[in-house]
Amino acid sequence: MNKNRATYVLGALVVVAALLACDAGTFAAFANATATPTRTPRPTFTPRPTFTATPADSPTPADTATPVATVTPTKRPAVVATARPPTAKPVVQPPAAPSFPVVLANAFFCPQPPTAPYWKLTARFNPANSNAWLGGYVMGVFGSDGAFLKASEPSMENDFTETLDGNCQVSSRYRSNAEVDVTELRGQLPLIVRVIRSKTDRTALSADFRADFPQPGNYYFQYNPR
Repeated sequence: MNKNRATYVLGALVVVAALLACDAGTFAAFANATATPTRTPRPTFTPRPTFTATPADSPTPADTATPVATVTPTKRPAVVATARPPTAKPVVQPPAAPSFPVVLANAFFCPQPPTAPYWKLTARFNPANSNAWLGGYVMGVFGSDGAFLKASEPSMENDFTETLDGNCQVSSRYRSNAEVDVTELRGQLPLIVRVIRSKTDRTALSADFRADFPQPGNYYFQYNPR
């Protein structure tokens, strides 16, 4: 029994010596059982809002009148329109004069002495290139309104001698083959004279001639039937 006690005491001393040989940390490690560390979850970091100080409103400076530049409008040069030449109007040709079968080749007036006044129309009908007398032509006399007034007898196929000694253009006796006295028509002047078919058929065979009779006298006509 004492032998075992001595063994226990010796073992205890060895243990104490071993413990003394270790440092305090090792001893503490042996003294304290190694516990399995428990992982403590870290709290989630929520950033705190940062409050930024609002700067004090600076006083708005009073409006300073900014000079506005006056823009002078640029004067554009006047646009001068180029005048277009006028469009030439088509020349309207006058209607052709009607063609008549009898041409008035000549007409003239001869005044008569006031001692024996009369108003008369005297004519001669000849071809243009011959002195042959052509009969059957009638001189018609009309008023300025176109009304028929009088007609000569048909021209004769031979001439008759003018009762006067001559006229203002012919020194010898004037030869003719038709005449009409219009003395009674002197109050209806001017008279329109034209050759017509007959006293009843007044179709114009020649152009009109205006007989004004500025004084008593005789109109002489030269007609050339074609």
